[in-house]
Amino acid sequence: MSTLGRLVLLPVPLDPEQSPLEVLPPATRGHFERIDVFVVENAKAARRFLGPLVGGRPLQSLELVEWNANQRRLSPDEALAPLRRGVDVGLLSEAGC
Repeated sequence: MSTLGRLVLLPVPLDPEQSPLEVLPPATRGHFERIDVFVVENAKAARRFLGPLVGGRPLQSLELVEWNANQRRLSPDEALAPLRRGVDVGLLSEAGC
């Protein structure tokens, strides 16, 4: 039996000018350094947010799956397919923190 990846819900601060390094606790920031696949609402905004959180990795090395109300070309099953391959996925919640 294969091991499934974990889906990790990750908060995004409501104020885009506020540094995530200032408002997210260390345990939460640690998830960003370990995850390579993120389901996001807006890829451009996600890259800006993720920059200081991914431990110096190039943003191009991350897989950003864009899934929002206007762009649902993927089913939820397709968007979360990496989980079946044992890959952890971060779901960026723009609901705020």
